[in-house]
Amino acid sequence: MEIERYEPYHIGIKFEPGHDLDRLWSRVREALKTREYDISREPQFESRVGVVPSRVVMGVKGKTNVELNFVASALNTIGEEPKDVSTIFKEVATDILPSEGYDMDVVVSFYEIIANVTVKSDEEPVEVLNESTKLNLEPLKERRVTIAGLKINNTFTLRDKNYFTEVIIEPSPSSPRNRFTVHLIYRSMDIEEISSFHDRVDDLISKIIQSLGA
Repeated sequence: MEIERYEPYHIGIKFEPGHDLDRLWSRVREALKTREYDISREPQFESRVGVVPSRVVMGVKGKTNVELNFVASALNTIGEEPKDVSTIFKEVATDILPSEGYDMDVVVSFYEIIANVTVKSDEEPVEVLNESTKLNLEPLKERRVTIAGLKINNTFTLRDKNYFTEVIIEPSPSSPRNRFTVHLIYRSMDIEEISSFHDRVDDLISKIIQSLGA
């Protein structure tokens, strides 16, 4: 079993309703520019002919994007290297935004990690999933059904001001005979919880896949 890659790895900041995203765009973009982020890959906000896009790249460092999602009211750091994504997320969340006058305890609804992970397996994922469960498929045998995925989540909600975790494990669509795709979402009101979870992501995914018998 081997974690091959993240496609992609995402750490985001979801804002409470009612914030001026145009103002946030302008301030954060200028702050990124002074910190030597590449801001040349996206046209200036004022030039978008009055049409608000769903998301725009505000700045790039290495292979990591800082993006503003207007529809979701979220500021996201997205890339393929979790370590780089985490470093840039922390710079944005603990340095840039507070320096620009944002009280993170007030403006943030929650933080979240979203990851799509490709895991290489020595065993065929469908067989692993079917052998790992006690579900009786005999009544559907003539339909040739199999267990094609596993979904795990908790019972907490953001209304409880607690965390939310969801993990979906499936055979990889592009390589179903020897790879899993793991879809992971983790949300928390606490930025320290996000950092702690980030530090454990590789270990968490490895233990879950190994526990299935892969």
